[in-house]
Amino acid sequence: MNKQRLLQIGLGSFGKNWFQNILPYSKEVEVCGVVTSNAEKGAWAQKIAGLSADQIFADYREAIRVLQPDLC
Repeated sequence: MNKQRLLQIGLGSFGKNWFQNILPYSKEVEVCGVVTSNAEKGAWAQKIAGLSADQIFADYREAIRVLQPDLC
């Protein structure tokens, strides 16, 4: 089964909880990128999920255009 590619939009308290405690254990999705306007949260997401700098976006429209995720 292929995992769905998920774009995480937002890393507020709810989004951060999902990103750190739920998504890593999902067998159905893989995080393909993150949208956040906060550089520190973007760096945190890179570290936690092993994402590269080009997977972190400030604008959700650009992230969707570039990454073409299955889910947001």
